[in-house]
Amino acid sequence: MLDAGLGVRKALGIAIRNSRGRMRRALITVHADIENGRTLSEAMSDARIFSRDDICIIEAGEISGRLNVAFMSAAAWHEWRTRSFNAIRNKLLLPCLQMHAAAFIVPFPSYFLGHITLTGYLSAVFSLLLLIYIPIVALLCIYWASGTQGPARRFTDRLLLRVPFLGMTLYDIALMRYCGSFHALLEAGVTMSVCAEIAVGLCGNAEVASMLKGGADSARAGNPVSEGFSDKLPSNFLSMWRTGEQTGRLSEILQLLSTQKQSKE
Repeated sequence: MLDAGLGVRKALGIAIRNSRGRMRRALITVHADIENGRTLSEAMSDARIFSRDDICIIEAGEISGRLNVAFMSAAAWHEWRTRSFNAIRNKLLLPCLQMHAAAFIVPFPSYFLGHITLTGYLSAVFSLLLLIYIPIVALLCIYWASGTQGPARRFTDRLLLRVPFLGMTLYDIALMRYCGSFHALLEAGVTMSVCAEIAVGLCGNAEVASMLKGGADSARAGNPVSEGFSDKLPSNFLSMWRTGEQTGRLSEILQLLSTQKQSKE
């Protein structure tokens, strides 16, 4: 609608008519706030339904005067997140099924040979499942209690990265989120240093963020973003990013990196 020449207020009015439920109520609030003189990003923040990613991208579009491009970037960002979530869920499904199958298979020979009763077999299965779930629940509790940043969060994130199967997936998610958000912000007209700074906060893992954090400092100093990255990052990731900077095709490379896993199996 913005591309067609409609103003923000009129476009929101049409969006309200075409939405329902919680989103409709949020858009009504946003529309009312804009009528009272607030910016779109401020109104979205007050609505408490939009993610930080959405607000950052839309705010960047307002600052750069490219709000229509910012909305397209936000839409692409949500589409990518949905695809990534489905791919990650499918990737974790097989290991989860294997672990649960193992819990039933391991004590089965003893039950089959009559060494244990059915009650003993079920008790053994339950014990093995506890061995799987207790560490997972403990890590999740520590993760939620450690906040969004600080030493405790970084320690927890470092532990999570070392969990078999899950760690590789979380590592891939963090790098893909960084590249996806960087790309969306860059397309919205944000400067490299600001893109790097905001994208670090959106990658979702404090340990991976510490490896990427130097990118913003490097860009502020007038150097390529990649010069501030840690050498601990995957060589393929660093090589592709540097190629994008050298050829002036960083936006295309970021789009590719945001859909490509980097961790080694």
